[in-house]
Amino acid sequence: MATWNTTITNKGLALLTKQVAGSTLTFTKIVSGSGSVPIVNLKEQTAVSNIKQTLANEGIIVDGNQYTITVILSNTSVTTAYNLLQIGIYATDPDDGEILFAISQIDTPRQIPTNSNSPGFSLEFAFTFANEAGTDVEIIPTLAGYATREELDNMIELGTDIEE
Repeated sequence: MATWNTTITNKGLALLTKQVAGSTLTFTKIVSGSGSVPIVNLKEQTAVSNIKQTLANEGIIVDGNQYTITVILSNTSVTTAYNLLQIGIYATDPDDGEILFAISQIDTPRQIPTNSNSPGFSLEFAFTFANEAGTDVEIIPTLAGYATREELDNMIELGTDIEE
């Protein structure tokens, strides 16, 4: 079974120390990559290795002092198959601009097929972080072409047809 190693990067930790009570931690994008680094070097990463695609997010759920970011990897725009090895979450730093906040790397690559070879292929990931400073968190949506679970549940409950 494959193992994911996930960490907040050094720049991500520095960003957390800059956050003061009442400020908002803003996540900007989530990407996948096909490169890798030794696990001991993950914290030092400043970018995902060999970025392949931008992933869709379903938003953030805040529960007490934890927040969970749910991410969807879809092959809708994948024209060349690739081996998924990393997923990176980017955030806005008030001094440095966009930074790699957290990174996750799998020990065994996961093949992402092309849309023509496997239509409708998708994977869902959930990343949970502690929010000990009580900082508000938000994520910039990238849901083009997707419906949230809440929207789908509402459509099903109302008996609404789902059309493209």
